[in-house]
Amino acid sequence: SFATFGPNAVAAGRVRIGQRTLVGAGASIAPGVSIGEDCTVTVGAGVFKDSENNKKLIGNPAQVVASPPKRSKQSNWDRNVVW
Repeated sequence: SFATFGPNAVAAGRVRIGQRTLVGAGASIAPGVSIGEDCTVTVGAGVFKDSENNKKLIGNPAQVVASPPKRSKQSNWDRNVVW
């Protein structure tokens, strides 16, 4: 049972972070917010509402995304990324 916080991530006041949840660098979680188990809070996200289990929270204010966006095979982004 653990949650992982990146650098400069802030959880203000009383918050509930579920097991196996990852909180990215610079993310902020507002007081009283509950984040479910197996969630991912992306870098710089601002979480102001509760989240269910197995969700990805992106943006500020954070939006819940059920699955990551799909990339087309022809995407320039895919070809230019150095792994």
